[in-house]
Amino acid sequence: RGFGFEVILKENAGRRAFIEGLREFAAKLTPGGVGLFFYAGHGLQAKSINYLVPVDAVLSAEDDLKYEAVDVNDVLVRMEDARVRLSVVILDACRDNPFLRGARSVARGLAQIDAGRGTFIAYATAPGKTAADGDGENGLYTAELLRSLKVPGLPLEEVFKRTMDGVERQSAGQQAPWSSSSFHGEFFFGPPPGKTPAQIAAPPPAAKSAASAAGSEAIEVAFWNSIASSGRVAEFEEYLRQYPGGRFAGLARLRVDELKRGQAAVVVPPKPEPGLEPIERAYVATGAARLREAPNVQAKQVGALREGQSVQVLGKVKGENWYLVEQDGKPAGYVAAGLLEEAQAYRKRRDEEARQAAEAERQRQQQQAATPPRTTTPSPAQPVVGVFPQTGALPKPGTTFRDCAECPEMMVIPAGSFMMGSIPGEEEREGLLQQYRGYTEPRHQVRVGSLAVGRYEVTVSEFAAFMRVVGRPMSGGCYVWTGSGWDLNVAKGWSDPGFGLTERDPLVCVSWEDAKSYVAWLSYRTGKGYRLLTEAEWEYAARAGTTTTRHWGEAVGSGYANCDGCGSRWDKQRPSPVGNFRPNSFGLYDMLGNVWEWVEDCWNETYAGAPSDGSAWLAGNCGYRIGRGGSWDSNPANLRAAQRYAFFTGTRGTYLGFRVARSD
Repeated sequence: RGFGFEVILKENAGRRAFIEGLREFAAKLTPGGVGLFFYAGHGLQAKSINYLVPVDAVLSAEDDLKYEAVDVNDVLVRMEDARVRLSVVILDACRDNPFLRGARSVARGLAQIDAGRGTFIAYATAPGKTAADGDGENGLYTAELLRSLKVPGLPLEEVFKRTMDGVERQSAGQQAPWSSSSFHGEFFFGPPPGKTPAQIAAPPPAAKSAASAAGSEAIEVAFWNSIASSGRVAEFEEYLRQYPGGRFAGLARLRVDELKRGQAAVVVPPKPEPGLEPIERAYVATGAARLREAPNVQAKQVGALREGQSVQVLGKVKGENWYLVEQDGKPAGYVAAGLLEEAQAYRKRRDEEARQAAEAERQRQQQQAATPPRTTTPSPAQPVVGVFPQTGALPKPGTTFRDCAECPEMMVIPAGSFMMGSIPGEEEREGLLQQYRGYTEPRHQVRVGSLAVGRYEVTVSEFAAFMRVVGRPMSGGCYVWTGSGWDLNVAKGWSDPGFGLTERDPLVCVSWEDAKSYVAWLSYRTGKGYRLLTEAEWEYAARAGTTTTRHWGEAVGSGYANCDGCGSRWDKQRPSPVGNFRPNSFGLYDMLGNVWEWVEDCWNETYAGAPSDGSAWLAGNCGYRIGRGGSWDSNPANLRAAQRYAFFTGTRGTYLGFRVARSD
């Protein structure tokens, strides 16, 4: 503050507070200004990616870093997007790593970062090394930096050179700070000698050298090019403040006048009609489908198709997964390709599903007939902490229904009891990593009441109805797969997760809080008690009366689900549209694979003390909630009815969705 900066201070921040602080920081940045990010705490690198570790991070495996820590690149991207002239990043974060000591690719210290244009990055010690904590309130590096900042008139580079000398002297050469810079010009934290107070002075005058004059002009040109097409008055006024006699000053003043008078206009040419690849064949709707005025999920709805309805497809939109369909002899609208199937293939698939369902029912009845009735008195229920679903009037088990046109399709499942948790030896047989074993023990009996469960995972179109009503954007980005790892992409979200969407795609990039907001709205919309499933209800619904590792058997097999190794065309690529694999014997689709599904319960590492009545376990670490079922990027060991995983409640990823429940 003493140097004229507006300060956003976060101390002992958990990950959520950390991310919120970054958003607030990014919102304050201005084009042509200065951004300074300072971090002191634990930091580490994995696969050459630098992570800052919040105080609430739970790191038991290297993969946890993507969800529990903060990638330094996220800080740099936010400053780059704001088009600041100078980004200063100071990392006193190279402390010895107390986490993940057995991880093979987690290295000591931080990795070197290639500084982007106009960036100055300072490290407490050399890349790959660790820094001392110091004897006082601050670490050794921070203490020396504060001393250097008190010296008046030092340019940016000199401040950090003095800091480096002080640290090396105090540590007897054991710690050597490091910096990386691509900033051309001068920056003073305070007024330099003989100059007016300014944070960024112009580059050295032309008298010093022709090269510096050329550099000054290049910086001005780069600044102008970055704002030339802008519609913001403030950006042109900032240019005039820094370059009142600049080569583009006349244009800048004209642009300011135009924008202030409201005369600036952007001409958007009309979007051409989409090109079609002719088809002209009969198709069948594989589920309820909306006809759209244009080939995208945001377009106006102009009609609807019911499941099993036959339509004539006129053609496929070139380069898009949308069909143009005909009704009453004329084009009627566009339907997402994933919701239609050629008539012959549809009939063949449905016949096979009916045959498999009949066989599954026959085997279930045989198993039931071979199981003798229980004659022992059940043990009394143990006291639990949780919320038990209320009983109420539901249709009979096996009934499907919707409470509104945009509501999820529900399936009523019967009451029953089951053994919750992994069968002894299952985790070892499946090859589950050692650090994830034991979370599904002890195996215990649970009684579950009758309830209605979403037949499918909540879809994009169902969630879009909610978002149209609430009318608020969801910011914060989403974790997306880059091909080599998971990165937070602040530009991605539920409506654009980085791959093409159809209305039948499962909703992704939603946090636990987002899921809770949706079910609250759904309850208000319908007057019914919608909610998330409890963890026990989810496993009961996923097993559907079976005792095997998966509802279709022990082995993962091929073609039963979408995962990394399930033999589907979506494996390790993206989620598949809901309902593409045969359902379990309760009639529920995609209970295993496709996307992890949020449930109500707080995280506990074992089932010791867990409820036995199907209610949610609301004791434990409630900053983390449970995901069930595995996803399109999970290996088969995570595609088990018993498998469970803890996610921070604010996590949004292309691997996370949910389904809903109703018990009244």
